Amino acid sequence: TMAIRLFGITLIAAALQACAPTGGLDSSRDTDPNTVMTRVEGRSAGLSGFTGYGRLSMDMPAQSGSASIAVRAIKPDSLMLEITGPFGVTVARALVTNKNFLFYDGLENTVLEGASTASNLRRVLRMEIEFRDIIDLVTGSMTFRQRPEGAEPEGAFVDGDYHILFAGTKETCEYWVDNEHRAVRRFLR
Repeated sequence: TMAIRLFGITLIAAALQACAPTGGLDSSRDTDPNTVMTRVEGRSAGLSGFTGYGRLSMDMPAQSGSASIAVRAIKPDSLMLEITGPFGVTVARALVTNKNFLFYDGLENTVLEGASTASNLRRVLRMEIEFRDIIDLVTGSMTFRQRPEGAEPEGAFVDGDYHILFAGTKETCEYWVDNEHRAVRRFLR
């Protein structure tokens, strides 16, 4: 549904908003990827929560509109999201903890609830994601947990970001670290 798509978009937008200036990486010299990873993980460990408010505008051929968004996350175990449409109409509300989730779809007037297992979150959000990953995305504290077994990192500055590549025999993982905020801003597997 539209509310679930808005939820996914909100997570990405909130993750980008969550990054507070922290002193960037020095792109004028060759930087070891392990050093960059240590600095990113140190910054991430220091984050305890995030509160954000914003506005989402959509302009599509079939539908246009705007909504207000409120997100609050407290590491390591809770996330609250509310999306409100025109005239204060509740489009969606969600409360997700490391144990349970409660999702209200205001457009369909339905409630989904259950355990916050990876399989349940996949069914609700229609993407492969675990609760910890959601909290990391919203608070801007994603780290380098996902990587091919035994792969050593390679890194270089590319277009202002620090690019880290883990090349395994069967898969690769790529991370783009925001130079200024020392936060993972993109991940590809």
